[in-house]
Amino acid sequence: MQKTAITKILKDSPFSLVLSGGGALGIAHLGVLHDLEQHHLTPSEIIGTSMGGIIAACMAIGLKESQILSHIKDFSSVSKWIKFSFSGNAIVDNSKIERILSSIFQDKKMKETLIPLKLISTNIQNGHKRVFTAQDDIYIKDAVLATMAIPGFLMSIL
Repeated sequence: MQKTAITKILKDSPFSLVLSGGGALGIAHLGVLHDLEQHHLTPSEIIGTSMGGIIAACMAIGLKESQILSHIKDFSSVSKWIKFSFSGNAIVDNSKIERILSSIFQDKKMKETLIPLKLISTNIQNGHKRVFTAQDDIYIKDAVLATMAIPGFLMSIL
């Protein structure tokens, strides 16, 4: 099928955009966002997990691919969110990540997105999945932290 035929189908039909995790693999989703912008296509909902959840949430609040790339570059500086601890078992500093996400999402809640957003996480204690949606009275940054599987934070909201 030709690209123009696919574009026409997507313009005429609601579609969901699903973005997976995987760090660097998740960043590859920016190419999809670029193509969607080029063809003026907007999904009817965005679903994401882990890195795909970060990108999905950014798109859901109206950020463009170039803006998301800028945030990802900032976020990718590991020194901004990793700490080394010789007492205890934490190497990820939740407060640093939360500050980065707060600067992106501010105090927006899941119900305040321009495009409906679903973020998927898993409870590491029992393996149950949790899908955060507009029905949840939760800040986007908190749902993004949960989908990133940061154990200390995840347990406090599930």
